[in-house]
Amino acid sequence: MCDPVTAIAASTFALSAGEAVSSFVGQNALSKANEKAANYNFAREQEAIGRQDSQLQAEHSNKVFDTQIAELKARGAIAASASDLGASSSSVASMVNASMFGSGRQATDEAINFRNTRNEFTGAKVDAHLKRQNQINSQPRATTASLVLGLGKAGLQGVNAGNAARKAGAN
Repeated sequence: MCDPVTAIAASTFALSAGEAVSSFVGQNALSKANEKAANYNFAREQEAIGRQDSQLQAEHSNKVFDTQIAELKARGAIAASASDLGASSSSVASMVNASMFGSGRQATDEAINFRNTRNEFTGAKVDAHLKRQNQINSQPRATTASLVLGLGKAGLQGVNAGNAARKAGAN
């Protein structure tokens, strides 16, 4: 059996070392759980953005197709009306082109809106990635250095407890 001073020093060291190790393990577990949550949230956001993007592309394709069909119908109706009235072929072509000017502008505006919305989706993906990284970084990981410092602190506390017990025994 060891003397009481050594027992006090050893038990103080053991308690402090246990606290340092459990703190290290707990901090790592908390950091890993936080990272898993961030990755899960990121995956859900990417999924939602992907669905919105797919829906936008499908709607845009339908609009382009519908616009082209409407334009062909309108061109045919204008050409038929003009030839029924006895207009020359060059006059018919100029009437069709003049009446279709607005539809070309509309198609261009739709393409610009489509491109801008896709750019917003790209920005949302980048934002989701940054949010994920910020969430991961918000919970620091325990490092080996923090464990070594904790064990060093435990050693000092053990020595100090032993010295205090010696002083108390000497008085």
